[in-house]
Amino acid sequence: MTSHAAHPLTVTAEAADYQRIADIQSWTRFSKQQHWLCTPSDEFAIKQAMTTSLGSTLPVGRFKSYSDCGLNPDGGLISSRKLNRILSFDPRTGVLECEPGATWRDVLSTTLQHGWALPTSPATQYVTLGGAVANDIHGRNQHAVGNFGHYVEELQLLQSNGDSRVCSPIQNPDLFRATIGGIGLTGFILRIRVQLVPHSGLLNVSSLRFRGLYKALELCDELQDRWEYIAVWFDLRTKH
Repeated sequence: MTSHAAHPLTVTAEAADYQRIADIQSWTRFSKQQHWLCTPSDEFAIKQAMTTSLGSTLPVGRFKSYSDCGLNPDGGLISSRKLNRILSFDPRTGVLECEPGATWRDVLSTTLQHGWALPTSPATQYVTLGGAVANDIHGRNQHAVGNFGHYVEELQLLQSNGDSRVCSPIQNPDLFRATIGGIGLTGFILRIRVQLVPHSGLLNVSSLRFRGLYKALELCDELQDRWEYIAVWFDLRTKH
């Protein structure tokens, strides 16, 4: 998502409430980078942040990505942290609408008591739904349910030219598909509608010991038709 100084909404970094942060890093702490960071709380502030005199701007969530896809060294980052409201939830159908900064924790604290959960289970409860769309994340049940993007019904996307578009498999389908897994390059997501899945919040857990990578892969093949969630952990500290 590139911004240009010639845009009529162009403002300075200071006017858009950017702050210079020296040590922003992803979840894996691969490296620390300097960024201009802005944390808007409404659509007008997002537009300002997207049209600064900085070379480029990129939407970010809570920096929980394994990779550096949420970093933009010496450019602008627009955080969704303050845009975390649950806009609507239908406990009969499991359809949820929320802002992009809502996290797994935010959503499940509302929906799980009604028997609904998000379709995938990432490694931390602090992943944002905007980030989940941007990275089309998967969970420990990918073999059973696929990626998060399969359950997204509709997005409202704010582009760098100031246009706001509703995107779905029917409306602007090409832009919809490009945004799911598009790592923030198509615009800033303002709103997400997603279909949740029935879930009690309880799991029946079984642990199996194995030795070696090939045995782990063999077990995954054997168990994937019987278990919805599969996770493999290697203990590299032992010689046995």
